[in-house]
Amino acid sequence: YEINLPNDLVVSKQINTIERNKGLIITSNVPISPLYRISNRFNRMLANLKGNGALGRNFRLASPVRASGNARNEERHFFSIMATKDSTTIKVDESPFPLDGVTLPFTAVLNAGETILFHPQNHNHHITGTLVAADEPVSVFVGTQHTDANRTRNREAGGDLAIPFTKLGNHYVCIRGGFPSSRHDYAMVVAIMDG
Repeated sequence: YEINLPNDLVVSKQINTIERNKGLIITSNVPISPLYRISNRFNRMLANLKGNGALGRNFRLASPVRASGNARNEERHFFSIMATKDSTTIKVDESPFPLDGVTLPFTAVLNAGETILFHPQNHNHHITGTLVAADEPVSVFVGTQHTDANRTRNREAGGDLAIPFTKLGNHYVCIRGGFPSSRHDYAMVVAIMDG
């Protein structure tokens, strides 16, 4: 089943601002596997929504580290946090680059369904390694919007729900793409603790 959503229903352009009307909560009386897709002529994104698998209290974020440095202001790395319970205190810390308009550590209190969006000061910088913590379960969506893929003429958008520490494992499979530009594919591993 497909539902067409207006872009402004879930996409925010307001950084560091708590918003009540920019999240999407999907519930069902039977098990489902929802996908979220941005279908723009030049910039598409697909994210597999993870339900309870993406709810947690501690996250290390990742976004592509091989950007070519030609990004425009609206083409940047980002992450957004959504609370599932009222009076949830969130903390953002240890970002590899300064975040736009905030000093780290940054804390805020969100109510259920509220979101807050962050991105780096410099739109060519990634957010890999940024630490997000909360005192109640939250969901963290992280990605890039139409950034240049390094050593190619391609641009890509990508987003995914971060997995909390408590749900991470130690065995993973990475599969290379099959297109000519896939020679520039790479995998990243983000440690959540020393050693």
